[in-house]
Amino acid sequence: MIHWLAALLVVSRLILPFSVESSALSHQRSAQADVQIEDQGVTYQFGQQVNFQAQVITTAAVENVIIYITPTGRATVWQNALLSADNKINHAVDVRQLSLRPFSAATYRYQVNLADGQSVNSPEFSFVYEDNRFTWQELSNTDFVVFSYGRDPAFGQEVLNIASQGMQRARAILDVTPPTPIKIYVYNSSRDLQSALLLDNQPWVAGHATPDLGLVMLSIPSGPEQKLELERQVPHELMHILQYQQAGEDFRQQPVWLLEGMASIAELYPNPEYQHVLTTSANNQELLPFNTLCAGFPREAAGTYKAYAQSESFVRFLHRTYGSSGLVTLLEQYQDGLGCEEGPSAAFGMGLGQLEYRWKSDNLGMNAAALAMHNLSPYLILMILLAVPALMALLPFAFKKPIHEASAP
Repeated sequence: MIHWLAALLVVSRLILPFSVESSALSHQRSAQADVQIEDQGVTYQFGQQVNFQAQVITTAAVENVIIYITPTGRATVWQNALLSADNKINHAVDVRQLSLRPFSAATYRYQVNLADGQSVNSPEFSFVYEDNRFTWQELSNTDFVVFSYGRDPAFGQEVLNIASQGMQRARAILDVTPPTPIKIYVYNSSRDLQSALLLDNQPWVAGHATPDLGLVMLSIPSGPEQKLELERQVPHELMHILQYQQAGEDFRQQPVWLLEGMASIAELYPNPEYQHVLTTSANNQELLPFNTLCAGFPREAAGTYKAYAQSESFVRFLHRTYGSSGLVTLLEQYQDGLGCEEGPSAAFGMGLGQLEYRWKSDNLGMNAAALAMHNLSPYLILMILLAVPALMALLPFAFKKPIHEASAP
């Protein structure tokens, strides 16, 4: 009898935890089943705000609801949703708060917090943030999908043709495998493009690449310059896609002069005004030092234009001197974490300043002696400033009459 009771006690102890756990799990599932998200959806006013709507169905008292929003390639943003008395969600979020990029996707979910302390998570939903201000026409091949609005149907084919040529040119410089298909959105004006990108006071921006999403945005006005602009902008932005494929998440750590210079030399129609800008700046001794173009370009239009002109010429000089393999080696050095001025030393055995000196001499025909004097002028001025006090201190001794000893009688 005693043995039988002991066995019964052991069995009860083994069963009891599972029974309690099963009961708790059943209660949790019951709570989950008591909360439903219905009639959910997203609308947005492009460039301004995203509106989340849903209905929380539950018999339990709701304390609050939190929305978790994760745009592709961006950090998760969370906010307390606006909840009505009948548990309806109608919540607006500013696009800038989300860092939401045009034509990117975002996922979101709701966390319903009940008054009794329990929390219930909804399934994950998603939406695509397209520029719905325009009715987009689509044309594609294996490698590209072109979107445009208000254009002749043949325009899409022209973009596809130039994109194929531009990719071939870009891969001759940086031969990496591109993602497919690459999406190309063509706006009819720079104003439309800049408003899509939420760019303020940057009227010179004509194209933009979002490399991690494999898409390009261009502004191509209709008219006689249309083909030339396509031949300039399309290969330029495609090169940024290839640079991202090469460097991955380290893409933005590369010097801006290198990224933009490589993109510029890939253009099928180089900008004819660049040489004039370079010549004028060289003659006026107004060239920008390349160590100031590592993290970014000047904000004003004239400075930006000069920075692009210099970067195109400098990287073309590097490509001509060291070839495509040399540019790849330079990218890899920066990818390994070397600084802007140290990368060329590791890649070419010559520092950024030395390469800049050679570029000015070889490409701009600047006199070597004049360059040396210009580079040494700050040190000469410093030497003069240091020497002046010493000379001033010696002046009294220079003009003091000598003392002659009297001769013996």
